[in-house]
Order: sequence, then structure tokens, then C-alpha cells
Amino acid sequence: MTKTELVAALRQSPIWKEDRYGHFQLTFKGTHYRLKIQPLSVRYENKLGTEWFNKASDYYKNVEIKDGKLVISGYRIPVEVRPQ
Repeated sequence: MTKTELVAALRQSPIWKEDRYGHFQLTFKGTHYRLKIQPLSVRYENKLGTEWFNKASDYYKNVEIKDGKLVISGYRIPVEVRPQ
């Protein structure tokens, strides 16, 4: 997967919203999540207080969307529907 393909998929997602910095954010059950789009990699982060903490990150070539979920370093992150 390339950066362009990932950004296009996230822009089509009904649950992830692009912020002014080009990253994608989601709030679920009071917790804020972010997919930080970087030049060579993507980071999956959650917010605690005012700080963002990295949960997983990987290069775009190792990232894939499978069964409506983004797979990053073993994490399966919903892209198409909000988790239950």
C-alpha cells in the first residue's frame, strides 16, 4: 500500500475525519484515536490528557486494508464501520 492509497481510503471512510494537519481522527467511547500520516510511515495513536501516545506504527509498504480494517503491526483498526 502507498501513502496515496491509504489517504484515499481514509477520506472515503465514514468514521475517520481528516484534521487540518492531514491526519485522521476518531472519537469512540470517550477515547480519541489518530492515524498520523507521515512521509514514510503511519502511526496509530491514542490521546491521554493533552498528549498523543503511539500504539503502533509501520511503513506504508507493510500496511494493508483487509476485511474493512486497517492492519498495522498486528492491530486491526476499523475503517468502514464504527466498532461495537
